[in-house]
Amino acid sequence: MTVCMLGVQFTWTVELGYGTPYLLSLGIPKTLTPLVWLAGPLSGLIIQPVVGVFSDSLDWKLGRRRPFILIGAVLTVCSMYMVAYAKEI
Repeated sequence: MTVCMLGVQFTWTVELGYGTPYLLSLGIPKTLTPLVWLAGPLSGLIIQPVVGVFSDSLDWKLGRRRPFILIGAVLTVCSMYMVAYAKEI
């Protein structure tokens, strides 16, 4: 269990170390970068219960949770691609 947490902590360290300078290089004002960092936890706080309610009432062939996991994975990949190429976009 601790080996998994090592990977999570390493990822967070890299993200926090390089994230703010990257956001500043995109032209986001320094005063607005904390709002960018708050967007993830706030969206999780709001979206996770909503998805939970919808998935509890869902009865698809793929199951209750699997469609949301697949859609979330696709949206995550698209979001990461957009962040990586934000200057070009």
